This record gives sequence, C-alpha cells and structure tokens, in this order.
Amino acid sequence: MPTIRLQWWLGNQMFEYALAYALSQKHKEDILFDGTFLENKFFMADWTFRSFELNVFGIQKKYLLLPNFMNRMFHPIVFEIIRKIQFWKKYLKEKNGWFIESIPENCYLDGWFQSYRYFEEYSTEMKQIFTVQTLVNLQNQEMLEKIATVWGNSVSLHVRRGDYVSLSSANKWHGVCSIGYYETAIKQIQETLGSPVFFVFSDDIGWCKENIHFPDWIEALYVDYNGNAGHEDMRLMYSCSHHIIANSSFSWWWAFLGRNPDKVIIAPKKWLETNTFSTQNLLPPSWILL
Repeated sequence: MPTIRLQWWLGNQMFEYALAYALSQKHKEDILFDGTFLENKFFMADWTFRSFELNVFGIQKKYLLLPNFMNRMFHPIVFEIIRKIQFWKKYLKEKNGWFIESIPENCYLDGWFQSYRYFEEYSTEMKQIFTVQTLVNLQNQEMLEKIATVWGNSVSLHVRRGDYVSLSSANKWHGVCSIGYYETAIKQIQETLGSPVFFVFSDDIGWCKENIHFPDWIEALYVDYNGNAGHEDMRLMYSCSHHIIANSSFSWWWAFLGRNPDKVIIAPKKWLETNTFSTQNLLPPSWILL
C-alpha cells in the first residue's frame, strides 16, 4: 500500500492525500499515513506545530508511528532517516517540487506533491472526498445562504498573512501577495462580472479592511468569526462562484473544489519567493495568472 508522510497544514495534507488516493485507486491498495511529523513536538522546534486535519472531511487516521517519547526528543530529520532505512529502495522523496512522472507501487512518499496532475483523473472524486463534514453553525449557514442568493456573482477573496509575515523563514520562502495584485484582480473580476459580491477571508481581516479597497458601489463582506476553524472558511469559499486566491495551498484547494463549472479563478503568477522550488505543475492552465 502507498504510505504518505503527512505534514504541514490542511492544504498541504490535502495534496499529499490526493496523490496517495490516486495511487490507491490505480493499484487497488489501501492508504497508510506516516503521522510522525504531525505528532512531533520536538522541544527545540523552530516551526509551528501541526496536527492531523483531514478528519474534517471524515477521513480517519491510519497511522504509522514511532514511540511518543521520540517525538519530543528528536528532530523530524531523524524520522526521515529511519523511514529511508525501513523503506529501503521504496522511499520516494520529491525533489524541489519537480513532477514525478512514474511512481512505483507500495512506496513511501515524502514531499508536498503540489500538482493537479497527480490526481487529475480523480478530480470529481476529490470534490466529493474533500467536502466538509462538520455541522454548520448558524452564522456560517446564514453566510452560505447569502452566497447562494448572489450565485454567479459571488467571489471569494483570500489574503494569506500570518506566519508568512511574522516568521522570517516563512517570509523568505513564501512571500506575500501585494496590494497591487489584489487591486488588479478585483478590477478584472469586476470587468468580467459587472456586479460582483466579494467574500473576504484572511488570517488578518483587520489588515484587509485597512489596505484592500473596493469601489464604493461594490459589496464586500468580511468573514471574521471562524478563528482557527479553517475548514469552516473553506466550506464558504468553495461555495462561491469565482475566486481570487493567495499563494497558499489552502487557497488553491478551495478554488479547485469550487462547484461552479464556469468559475473564474485568479491566482498569483509568482507563487513562492524562493526560486529553488518548482511550481511549474501547480496551477491549472485555465486559471488566470497575475
């Protein structure tokens, strides 16, 4: 069976799962997760701890683990070495984001695997699998109803800041989308739709209100109440008809999962600040890049 190393936040885990799912369907195998990175609480860590988040889609853990005491004592690189030994000649590590054309059966997969090409033939299944299963609270239900009333003109707009700004290592790797990018995207959507209604999502809504300006006659609603429940934002986002996304895997997924067959998706052409990691196969050709 394919074993996938789950790492980082929800959007990343979705890419990793999608590849493993495609392989499991192709080879008629089950999927096993390596949860050591998500369970790791290394006491000298200089990164933000993550956790298993796919359960919001009803996906259950099927974990390959090591003893808990090791998760606090050892850096994740130690676990990488252990897996390379354990999966001798079956360990497949992504190299700088380059697309892997041929993936053998029963291998161990380590990487981000951020390309629609890995699961393109299972796109319909992905939209079904990645449907948020948690109960909708009253506030989100009202927002879903608002989105439905302006169907065809509803536009999700996502601004990713958080550790992209506050953590120097993340800023050097990811960077942030400029105000100019959002202003150009808003103008292009307005010219396309005529009367768009924007639903703004961000981990820094205050910054959005101060820095991203909409024409006076354009309605913009700010979703500022879901806190760390990112999956609740995602449900609202993929319910919108069109999308302006940030350079974020979370953004990428809600646009990809959008149910509107005629959706317009605007994405940043420069996805990463670094030039050492390839995103050549990340953005589908139908998306508009600015």
